[in-house]
Amino acid sequence: MLNSNNGLVEWWNDIYKGDYSDPFNKLNLGTRGSTAKSNKALKGMYDLIDTKIRGDKSISVELIPGQNSALDLKYIKSEKVDSGILSTFIMNRKSKGGGTNRFEVYGLKASEELQKKISSVKITVKDQSGRAVVTKLPIFADSKGYYNYVTPVKSAIGYDTTFEVLFSDNTVIDYKKDFLAGVYSIDLIDKEPWASVSTGFKGLNMKDTAKLINQEIYKFNKENLIKSIRENPNLKESDIRSFEQELKKIEEIDVVENPYFLRDIDNIRIKYKDI
Repeated sequence: MLNSNNGLVEWWNDIYKGDYSDPFNKLNLGTRGSTAKSNKALKGMYDLIDTKIRGDKSISVELIPGQNSALDLKYIKSEKVDSGILSTFIMNRKSKGGGTNRFEVYGLKASEELQKKISSVKITVKDQSGRAVVTKLPIFADSKGYYNYVTPVKSAIGYDTTFEVLFSDNTVIDYKKDFLAGVYSIDLIDKEPWASVSTGFKGLNMKDTAKLINQEIYKFNKENLIKSIRENPNLKESDIRSFEQELKKIEEIDVVENPYFLRDIDNIRIKYKDI
């Protein structure tokens, strides 16, 4: 933990140089009641997220020692729905204290590239007792790609949050460009996401996430391809054998390193659908 102004400068410098190792992954400003200083640090952290941070990195900023949270964002599953690909993420946070009659903010931060692939985001929030605060509430991105939800004024801290992210049908996750993180701010006096007791974010490992989501997208599209070919009454046995050979080729596609695998599947579909 770093407390001095010099420590603050050193922390930002290390973050910009890509050093996320302890103790630089957390910052305790020790500035209770100093709104100007806390605003500067928190705004700086959001700027870092926007311009510098990628991958499964974590950053947190504390304004009161011992109030910080353990944050985790996990990909759960994807399923095909009529309007696209529905992926579920869960964000859990464990807290060590906090004030009453405060707001909390929970959300997702999507890169500009990923935001273009998102059709909608819905959030379900449960309090520590398991009671639903909101269920499948639509939330919308601001100009910087934050899908935020502000809780009602609360008397206890800590929420479990589920995000349902609807991607368009032709979505493929490109881990080299796409970025998704969970973001929180706790014990806010105002609804603006500054001057909170603790704030931070947890980025997803996008390479691992791309593998899980793209495998499901590949499976959906491959099944549809096979179904559409089998429904073509004009195919001859030679056409079917040829199709099976091409099917084997796409089964060898690396869905993580090749973000264009849907194009390969569509090319086969086009080739055989009008025979």
